[in-house]
Amino acid sequence: MPCPQPLQPEDLACALVEHSPDGLFTADAEGRLTDANPAGCLLLGAVRSELCGRPVAQLLVPEERARFEQLRTRARAGPEVRETGEWTLVRADGKRLPVELTACALRDGRWLGFVRDVSARRHTEEALRRRDERSRFLAEAGERLLASLDVDETLRTLAQLVQEHVAECCVVDLLEEDGSLRQAVVVHRDPARADILRTLQERWGLARAGHERLRAMEERRTLVLRPTREALQRLAQSEEHLRLLEALGVTKLALVPLVARGRALGALSVSSSESGFVFEPHDLQLLEALAARAGVAIDNARLYAESQAAIGARDAFLSIASHELNTPLTSLKLQVQSLERRLAELPPHTPGLEQVGVKFQVVGRQLRRLASLVSELLDLSRISAGRLRLEPEALDLAELVREVLARAGEDLARAGCTLRVALPEGLVGALDRLRVDQVVTNLVSNAMKYGAGTPLQVTLEACRLPGGGAAARLCVQDGGIGIAPEQQARLFRRFERLQSERHYSGFGLGLWIVKQVVDAMGGDIRVHSAPGEGARFEVLLPL
Repeated sequence: MPCPQPLQPEDLACALVEHSPDGLFTADAEGRLTDANPAGCLLLGAVRSELCGRPVAQLLVPEERARFEQLRTRARAGPEVRETGEWTLVRADGKRLPVELTACALRDGRWLGFVRDVSARRHTEEALRRRDERSRFLAEAGERLLASLDVDETLRTLAQLVQEHVAECCVVDLLEEDGSLRQAVVVHRDPARADILRTLQERWGLARAGHERLRAMEERRTLVLRPTREALQRLAQSEEHLRLLEALGVTKLALVPLVARGRALGALSVSSSESGFVFEPHDLQLLEALAARAGVAIDNARLYAESQAAIGARDAFLSIASHELNTPLTSLKLQVQSLERRLAELPPHTPGLEQVGVKFQVVGRQLRRLASLVSELLDLSRISAGRLRLEPEALDLAELVREVLARAGEDLARAGCTLRVALPEGLVGALDRLRVDQVVTNLVSNAMKYGAGTPLQVTLEACRLPGGGAAARLCVQDGGIGIAPEQQARLFRRFERLQSERHYSGFGLGLWIVKQVVDAMGGDIRVHSAPGEGARFEVLLPL
């Protein structure tokens, strides 16, 4: 079989031009088109006869024509010019077409252009840019929404975010416990329309259209509405009401439910008064993502408010309970003391006197324990309410520590704890006697409780504060069960108990009260411990 005749160079070039997927154009020295291949005609939406003779500048968007003239000027000044860049052409139907154009100015003044459609690439780049902007916006929005634990502040932030990035009008409704909607935020970017909104809210309320918001919440989906005159007439309660609704000029309305933990919290209503405005899919996706973050922030703020209310109720109860307990306890202590005095007046050999004396010792210990618990509750209520008052006076620390240890002598013996002390004289400072006594008593009691059967060491020493001021360091050390490093941060929290309440009694308030008192005096408290190696508490008090 004979070989086919090879294509001549001119035939090959012609075939390449005719079948190229890119547009190829030629133009004369005056800048008028002289030819276009089929791909070029397809790009511009015109036939070859319609294109030939047209100035190239007319195929460009107006804002790029001056740039084209600059290119022609450079071509006339140099022997040969070749430039590649992105341009925007105008198709025969008036639509804009982004292209990559390589323009070659030949020596004889003619032009050769290679054009490639980059609209798909531009679309991808725009989608990526929009996605990145959306991600940055939502990250910032999440931070701003979670920055406050106040519900009203969170709602104002939400409305501001909507105004900045989506549409000019935003209304936020919250669902009340009785199932009704409460208008929480109503804002508009246009001051005149903002005044109309305020008038509508004050005179008629905006919640008459609440059934659509409730539907969005019930169905857990975004609703997009286009308010018609008929719908406004059904909504209006008077001619004046209708006039203001129409003056508001809402063209599109999106209702987005606010949901958290599967529960509807309210609705976000976003509207625009711009003619031709539409909610694009990416706008709705942005609103839904923003509403999801707002729902979490609102839920957090409500939970915080509920927890604060519960804490307030608890503190109020503890304050009342501790005061109510303190009154009969004081009376009981006085009665026991009176009986003890009468027992002391009886003859030594009175039958049963010794046994009754032992019983009274037990009663006395339990009364002291009960008084200590009630005192902790009273201090809890005072500190929580910010009513911890200090009354400084000249205080000899060594003398006070000796008094505390003397009072604890019987309890130390019962706990099997020997005592080692080092209390130098001369450590005097302006301190609250009652509160320092409380600190020392709590630390010694704590050491006896967790270090029973081991030696206790109590020391005082003069030292300096980090700023150079005079201070005293009180150390109380036991040889008891010790505290794991990961548990030490919990020691000074309210109601914190590191050990089982079966073996160690108390509310878990002692060390918390100690820290609050020490902090109030401008001091510091630290613990050094390890499991099985006892614990050493150090208190630094400015003198």
